[in-house]
Amino acid sequence: MNRTTFSRGFIGLVFIFGTYSSVGQDNLTSYHQKNNIEKLTFNPALYKDEKAHAQLGVMSLGVGSSSNFLYSDLIHKGTGALSDSLVIDIPKFKLALDKDNYLSVSASSSIFHLMVRGGKRNFRNRIPKYPHYTSFRIRNRVTGGFFFDKNYIELFTQGNAPFYNDFFQTGQANIDISAFTETSVSHGRQLSKRLWVGVRAKFLHGLYDIKTQEFSLGLQGFEFENYVDVQAQGSISVSGPIELSLDQNGFLTEVDFQPFSSINPFSMKNPGYAFDLGLVYELSNNLFLSLSVTDLGKITWREDVQQIALNTQYRYEPLNFDNSYDDDSTDYVNPSDLFDELSEDIKQAFVWTDRTGSYSQTLNSKFYAGLQYSVNTNFDIGLTYLRSKIKNFENQILALSANMKFLNVLSFSPTYIHSNGVNLFGGAIGLQFGSSQIYASVTDISSLIDPANSYRPELQLGFTLCLEKERNR
Repeated sequence: MNRTTFSRGFIGLVFIFGTYSSVGQDNLTSYHQKNNIEKLTFNPALYKDEKAHAQLGVMSLGVGSSSNFLYSDLIHKGTGALSDSLVIDIPKFKLALDKDNYLSVSASSSIFHLMVRGGKRNFRNRIPKYPHYTSFRIRNRVTGGFFFDKNYIELFTQGNAPFYNDFFQTGQANIDISAFTETSVSHGRQLSKRLWVGVRAKFLHGLYDIKTQEFSLGLQGFEFENYVDVQAQGSISVSGPIELSLDQNGFLTEVDFQPFSSINPFSMKNPGYAFDLGLVYELSNNLFLSLSVTDLGKITWREDVQQIALNTQYRYEPLNFDNSYDDDSTDYVNPSDLFDELSEDIKQAFVWTDRTGSYSQTLNSKFYAGLQYSVNTNFDIGLTYLRSKIKNFENQILALSANMKFLNVLSFSPTYIHSNGVNLFGGAIGLQFGSSQIYASVTDISSLIDPANSYRPELQLGFTLCLEKERNR
């Protein structure tokens, strides 16, 4: 009997698809960077150092990924006869995995970001008017990830033969990808000599979404009875140009990704909302504490929605080819007929339930905390902490940066990052020429040379205009 009873091809397709999925990353190298309005993304109260009366973000683009394994753990340059080729190294990949694993890739692009800062001092009456700002931003975001249990890879590479007489469970494999436009309005205000607060309201416009939940298999072999019991469950929810095709019996036959015919980034057919809250407090002279929570909200998906679910048990019994050897025999059975019968039997067993109606998605909120000690106006030391949770994975990052500004032209933030047990060195840099400023940040500098051996290859680029600087009086 062939005890490798699971379809390796299906697992392979799921895994390959998952590696191209995308969870929003956070490039903490720019958290304390000077003259960079994009740091307001982390905390809407991080504006106290900004001196320009108006800043216009003309362009901002961020891309990145993170995982608990390296790309080179799976695919790397071969040796010997394969030294000129890339090889897929399954044994090395299995050794690199934990019980639960993830791969995430992020992308965001800011289309428009205008920040206007007010609060000049009334020098004639010597009355301070504390600084405040208002900003408006439009950006596109892709968030998501692929999460899988190591047992899926064990099953894909070995079949269920090593676990045949045991009840083998794959654990879960989930894909969670969303794309949406975010239109936001922010306001920050200094309430006292030591306290700054900020709030951002976000209006979300969903573009597409694909989500799987509880994808798992259970296998139990019975050697003496010569059959395998299979338990399978899962659900798929999609919105947008993705079509799930079921046959007349309810068997999933195809997942088809249609090209976008037209996209209205401000459509309210998939509406959502979110809030960011933040504060900055001066603990003592030149020592500042910042706290914030972002992405408190959700999206409701109701356009082109399809939802299907599977919960089935199936007993696989091996095909009997005793009557398929001699085609001259009166009781001859063509092997293709046996496979057709098995195929129909599987289709009858693995029936998906088609459900209708909208569904909601809660955003993955993030908590930030920062400490900043200002040595002078051109140099400070910053410590940043991020905590977030996606599925069963808790993401904790600690970043230590030295933030410098030279002659109001160059800003530089070399950064040490400790991310889930991995030590990285990154940095952010900004160049200002007149009213124009370009900036860039990278979480792992080595990833610019060798991204295949980086756990967090993340890069952000941007261009802003400082429309009017604060005058010295």
